[in-house]
Amino acid sequence: FSGSSHYARSKRRGRESESEARSSDERARKRRETMRPMRLTQTVTRQGAAPLTAPRRAVTARAAASGLRQLSDAQLEQQVKEAKTEIVKLEMKKASRQEFKPHEIKAQKKRVAQLLTVKREREIEQGISKRESKRAEKNAALAKYKQQLKDANIVIQRPKSTKLRWQKRQAARDASEE
Repeated sequence: FSGSSHYARSKRRGRESESEARSSDERARKRRETMRPMRLTQTVTRQGAAPLTAPRRAVTARAAASGLRQLSDAQLEQQVKEAKTEIVKLEMKKASRQEFKPHEIKAQKKRVAQLLTVKREREIEQGISKRESKRAEKNAALAKYKQQLKDANIVIQRPKSTKLRWQKRQAARDASEE
């Protein structure tokens, strides 16, 4: 039904007169027009009032991003980590039915996206491909994990290959036959 007109829908509902169906179509169109938010790109004046101007959202988004572009790489990483931690905390509050402000989750996700966008822009300037970027992140996380294990004196040994065991057994059998 979403693609059909009011006229066709009213016919299906049992309205027979075209004028009644068209008038409801016109009312719906007028309702949509009045509900649209007014975008102020130029100065609007009222009688006896000072001129009103409203900046567009894109301008404020660029201004916020330019502030982020001044941060160092380490600061960017730190802020991404803090924002993600905040998202987890908010999600935990949501899950445990504690009071929280739902719009903050969206705001933090947006902040993470902005920070990661700035980070990716820097990588593009350096000529790093997306694949190389992901590989470097993965290797850095693995190196950090290995360092944590080393600091905690935890040694993880890889299991010996089954192929090596099979070869040793085969060698032992060959030696016993001779």
